[in-house]
Amino acid sequence: MLRRGDGAISGEVYWVPDACWTALDAWEEVPEMYQRTSVTLRDGRETLVYMG
Repeated sequence: MLRRGDGAISGEVYWVPDACWTALDAWEEVPEMYQRTSVTLRDGRETLVYMG
């Protein structure tokens, strides 16, 4: 489970069509289990992640 902290993680970034976010939120049990939030990557890009 991803939690906010001061460390770094490695991973992959995927492009997700807007129409898919509702289904992904349901799969990730938002907001009961996870919350979708924006983070800034080391290269300066903004992306969305699910955090517990």
